[in-house]
Amino acid sequence: MTKNKKINLTMMIVFIFMNFVLSMSSTLFNGILDKMVIDLNVSLSKVGYLTSFYAFGAGIGVPIFLIIFNKKETSLLLKIMLALNIIVTLFSIMAPTFELLLITRFFMGLAGNCYSVLATLMIASLSPKEKVGKNLSLLIAGAAAALMVGVPLTRELVVLYSWKFVFLGLIFIMLLSLAYFISYLPKGTHQKEVNLKLELQFLKERKVLLVLLSSIVTFIGYGAIYTYLTPYIIHQFSYFEGYTSIFLMIIGLSSFIGNLIGGFFCDRFGFYKSLVGGSFLQVCLSFIIFMTNTSFVIQLVMICLWMVNGWFIGLQINTAITIVTQNKSSLMISLNSSGIQLGQVLGTSIAAMIITKANISFIVLLSTVTSIIVFIILNANQKMKI
Repeated sequence: MTKNKKINLTMMIVFIFMNFVLSMSSTLFNGILDKMVIDLNVSLSKVGYLTSFYAFGAGIGVPIFLIIFNKKETSLLLKIMLALNIIVTLFSIMAPTFELLLITRFFMGLAGNCYSVLATLMIASLSPKEKVGKNLSLLIAGAAAALMVGVPLTRELVVLYSWKFVFLGLIFIMLLSLAYFISYLPKGTHQKEVNLKLELQFLKERKVLLVLLSSIVTFIGYGAIYTYLTPYIIHQFSYFEGYTSIFLMIIGLSSFIGNLIGGFFCDRFGFYKSLVGGSFLQVCLSFIIFMTNTSFVIQLVMICLWMVNGWFIGLQINTAITIVTQNKSSLMISLNSSGIQLGQVLGTSIAAMIITKANISFIVLLSTVTSIIVFIILNANQKMKI
């Protein structure tokens, strides 16, 4: 059977579905943390580690992956990582203890993020130059769909079935995708050799360090709130639990809108001004959320706006690292991605301590503090304007 050397509609659909699946694997527990407390018989603060361990694996995986697998064939590595995802996800279902489940989450994050990088490389190599941007945006649509549809749907399904049932469904889709890739995925690009000495030179540039620092600090605050968003809103307004699925769908839509607006502002005003403005707005929104935690309507509106602005900021950060490195350093781009993941790990861990020692409502202040720090850092380095 002759393999098409260009991406076609069917192949693009498979890639989008796989991005949906991996985004579901990453965020699935966020929408059902309160349910997992009962199912696993552990505290809310500990259940949050299901998300942070995934992010930790995703954070450290890609840079190491890029260094070890220099000049390897992309499509083969992609199939291997997808197979590893299937195996680890199956082990997560069978994990007899919470501790072993956390270990599987770490390896799910590592394999999942490595697959995502490879999928991006494959789509870029198989797409005509004039369609690379369009096809990559379609790939991202899979992640947006996971937030808008997948996570809310999971919350409804766990009422009737176990979370393990959802993971079985994800494994089934991954198996079908792997079979398709084995049969039809042509050989793509080879990994570009990473010259560590040249790549590490970028760490001496102030602009690069500033972007990496902003990534970590920003997502400490984001991870703290987003990970515990469902239990937070239920804790504040217990009568709202029956509408949580609708709320999660709106949150997913908010992320999509934030990403869309972020692209417009980035093109119009540049990432620096957009990032400064977004950081200041995040300070205001998170502080208002904290001060109005007894007002149901204001809370919902402010949380949605906070989510819009969170994805708005995320797009500026991802764009910034590409611009300040002139898109010449895959390692710096992967370190930025790792910084985002590790920032969320730190945020989740700090939030867990806050929940244990104080009240869950205080996690909102963490976003206020981190946004203030980023705003101050950016304003102290105004020469960064590009």
